[in-house]
Amino acid sequence: MFETTGNLLYKVVGMQLLVESTAVVRFRTIAEAKLEPVLTDLLYYFERDEARHVGLGVLTLPEVRAGCPKQRPRDCGGSRPR
Repeated sequence: MFETTGNLLYKVVGMQLLVESTAVVRFRTIAEAKLEPVLTDLLYYFERDEARHVGLGVLTLPEVRAGCPKQRPRDCGGSRPR
């Protein structure tokens, strides 16, 4: 998928969609546990920042997909043509 491409844009978009969204979920889960009041308050800001990164990936993905060769969509993380 994205880790096999030499294109930095593909890697960044892939990371923003996969890794950053995982971070948002983790931060929210930790905050909901309310283990420590200060940490709970700070995690809101971390979660908001990570959500912006995910949003950038979502906005950039159509442009990345449009630049993918139609003959080799797997190079961009897509599936095989039918």
